[in-house]
Amino acid sequence: MSKINATYSSGYYIRPDMDIRKIEELKNKEKRETLKRQRDERAHEKKRKDLTMEELKEKRDDLIENIISGKHTKREARQTFAIPFDLFCTQCHRRIARQTHVYTDRYASPFPDPALRPTLTPEDQHLLFHTHKIRNVFLKIKCQYCDGLFLLETDNLTQKITGGYYCVKNCERPAGDVALLNNKRQHEENERQKQEKIEKEENVLDSLENENEKQRKRKLLEEEIKKSVEEQNNQHYYYTDVQKSALQLEALRKDENRKT
Repeated sequence: MSKINATYSSGYYIRPDMDIRKIEELKNKEKRETLKRQRDERAHEKKRKDLTMEELKEKRDDLIENIISGKHTKREARQTFAIPFDLFCTQCHRRIARQTHVYTDRYASPFPDPALRPTLTPEDQHLLFHTHKIRNVFLKIKCQYCDGLFLLETDNLTQKITGGYYCVKNCERPAGDVALLNNKRQHEENERQKQEKIEKEENVLDSLENENEKQRKRKLLEEEIKKSVEEQNNQHYYYTDVQKSALQLEALRKDENRKT
């Protein structure tokens, strides 16, 4: 009766062959394992923050090779999975149709693809690379035709573009991998922006040269106008002196005629 009461009060089922005295010990053991896992995750997170792009890519490639070869045994779960898009197995070059149901082994992906970094905002990069709020997982699948292994990875941040998954190893989409195409498109966009920046700087230099040329022409024109004005003034002074002399001569003639 006490065992039944303990079962109801604890909120979980106790097997008939379970020793009640070991329940507390099992709880403590589970708690210790949880704390150890959390410590390992924090230590791993601290190390991962200090990784450069090259180190991140190298560790990621090693992890992918170990998963494919079977050396990496820390599998999270084995589950059924419906392939979300058409793809080709690059080992036998056979097409695997969308919604094909297969068995898959799920592995944690602690090292996200560095190629995703240029396409993400700083907030998304922080969520993906420096926290556990967004988790990516690898899905190891056996080809139904050649029994070869290929690898998919979840893509939660750009799922509107990639469909939530993209090919990592030994598979590809019929029209090319969307994530790679997206990265290529982003690279082309960056190159276009760089070219526009260079052209803009060249246009600024050209505009400065044009402005300098306009100022030089303006100065020449002002000098010409000033020179012409001075010439006109000189001519005006000349005509004025001639007129004065003619008037003085006329006045002298009048005086002479009056005297005579």
